[in-house]
Amino acid sequence: IPDIYTGVSGKDIPYRGWSITNYVDVQGFDYLTMINGSTSYSCYYDAAKNPLGTMVSQTYDKVPEQAKYVRISNDSAAISKLSIKGGRFVIVSKNGGEFRRLFYFVVSLNDVM
Repeated sequence: IPDIYTGVSGKDIPYRGWSITNYVDVQGFDYLTMINGSTSYSCYYDAAKNPLGTMVSQTYDKVPEQAKYVRISNDSAAISKLSIKGGRFVIVSKNGGEFRRLFYFVVSLNDVM
């Protein structure tokens, strides 16, 4: 969505030259990783689309437990190259011991722009 960004408030703010994604479903993911998004201007939302706070890191950002959605903002030229991956830790067993392995699922950009 062109000429809009969001921040801590989770509200759309008109701003020429920036863009924001639609609501991206992140329910069930433990972590998100993104390329070409801005963490300070990207916000998690609950199922009712109430803001929960911004992303902290572009790599292995912990998805809040109550999060259903995320919206990511950045300069329009950068966001046109946006890449998002959602990860989930799965406990697997090897030689009788348990450990956590992170599996990634790529979020389709057709769903977010």
